[in-house]
Amino acid sequence: MNQPEPNRKTVSRLKRGIGLSVVMLLTLLAVPVVQHSLTMRRLESNTRITIKTEPGTLLSSLPNTSVTWIESYSWQGLRTLLHRAYEIDCPQQELSDADMAAIGRLKNLRMIFLSQATFSEEGFSQLADLRNLRGLFLEKSNISDSGLVHLKGYEELKILRLRSTNIGDHGIQHLKNLRQLEYLVLSDTSLSDDGLMHLKGLVNLNHLDLQRTQVTDRGLIPLQNLTQLTQLILTGTQVTDDGMIYLADLKNLKELRLSNTEVSDQGLRHLQGLTSLEVLSLKNTRVSDAGLVSLKNLKSLRFLVLENTQTTTTGFEQLMTFLPNLQPPVEK
Repeated sequence: MNQPEPNRKTVSRLKRGIGLSVVMLLTLLAVPVVQHSLTMRRLESNTRITIKTEPGTLLSSLPNTSVTWIESYSWQGLRTLLHRAYEIDCPQQELSDADMAAIGRLKNLRMIFLSQATFSEEGFSQLADLRNLRGLFLEKSNISDSGLVHLKGYEELKILRLRSTNIGDHGIQHLKNLRQLEYLVLSDTSLSDDGLMHLKGLVNLNHLDLQRTQVTDRGLIPLQNLTQLTQLILTGTQVTDDGMIYLADLKNLKELRLSNTEVSDQGLRHLQGLTSLEVLSLKNTRVSDAGLVSLKNLKSLRFLVLENTQTTTTGFEQLMTFLPNLQPPVEK
């Protein structure tokens, strides 16, 4: 039996509907293309700003031949849309609020380098919604305590560098919910013991740099919770022998730097159980040969820095008889 032919009006309406849908789709596509293209163009106009991109989800799903054609022949705006920025480096830049807003529109960013950059707090707030961020480098920038409030939503952040910035205890409280943080640099800031109390919940930390801060023995108490630490840098802090007891249970430590502190032989007794330790720096401390005896069970120890201490060559050589992996004296 013959099938009835479709009604011409129905077919016409269907074609118009499809055509309208295509136009709407292209219109919707054009908006992000233009916005994204303008954002990238604005940032790339500064030759000192470096942006790294990768193929987006759509481009990654296409055959290689199609990707090659798009890369070679398609409109620049389309190529820009099909790639996403994952890293931006703005070293030593004076960034306007508009610049920061442009960075904030790159929602797939995973790494932002703002070392020695200057920006307003309003501008920095434009980055608050970058939920995919994994690393933020702010050393020697003009970030302040009040600016750190905009980091509290960075739940996936793993690396944060704040060396030589104007932050202190008040700003550190905004880091307490960054539970995925693994690498934190706070050296050369005005951080003190009160600020460190806010870090006790960051149990995934494996690298913590506190050198040349105002930390004392009391500040080491909350570090007892950070059992995943593998690197702890306390160079130039105010810690003494009394504080070493709070490090005794950090069994995963591989590197401990205590140079330019008041640690002496008595403090080394508390480090006897740190059997994973590979690097121990005691430069400019009050350690002597008597204290080296406390290190004889640290079988993983490879590098021991003893410059400007009361130790002798004889004391070091005796220690080497217990530690087969220990290298000759180094200066670091």
